[in-house]
Amino acid sequence: MRVPAGRKPFVLSEDDVNYYRYQHGKGLASRLVLAGRSVKVEEPNGHGGTKVTDDDLVPLVDEFVAAHPDFSAQGARGVLAPTGFEGLLGEHVEESAAPGIARRRARVRALTAALRSTGWTFASHSYGHIDFGTSSVATARRDVERWKALAEPLLGRTDVFIYPFGAQPPPTSPVIRMLRDEGYRILCDIDVGPRLRHEDGLAVMSRRHIDGLALRQQHAALRPLFDTRAVIDAKARGL
Repeated sequence: MRVPAGRKPFVLSEDDVNYYRYQHGKGLASRLVLAGRSVKVEEPNGHGGTKVTDDDLVPLVDEFVAAHPDFSAQGARGVLAPTGFEGLLGEHVEESAAPGIARRRARVRALTAALRSTGWTFASHSYGHIDFGTSSVATARRDVERWKALAEPLLGRTDVFIYPFGAQPPPTSPVIRMLRDEGYRILCDIDVGPRLRHEDGLAVMSRRHIDGLALRQQHAALRPLFDTRAVIDAKARGL
């Protein structure tokens, strides 16, 4: 995909697209759901039930691109990178013996088809969110195999791997060779600035993490994108 002349390339990615249990009850969504042909999120309604809303990255980006189609190069949206140890996209498909597992897996396949049809792609964020920067090659391979066994039948194959914690192994690590042998061609770590290099048939790209830590401590690094103080409200800043 090529960006038109005069435009600046921008790749949006979101990791941990799982809606972990620890996040429930904290004002966040609990899973992705289909609403007609659109992907929305389900969240508590405050009265013991649930409601379907647009209050999450996927529906917000979909709505923005619909309103501003020139923002998206050839319809691309972004990269979603789930782990596997608490399922995928809010469905606990890792619990193979749980009641309703076939229905859960069918929902993930339907969500995946809808997301891919509108320009979203997928990456692996590992199975267990382990530190690939310090793990042995045997531990890292076992994790990759578990993610592929769970996710590939539901999400499809991907050649993008996003390191948990942004922790990349040393350049000569056999873990990197293992990832390449497993079919990954784009490896993503984290840095405070954009960086892309090519080595040994791989593209190594640094992601700029936009999270609570960055919003509070990396004002200068994020200034080319936006003013962090305009994003965090006064109460959150403790003002």
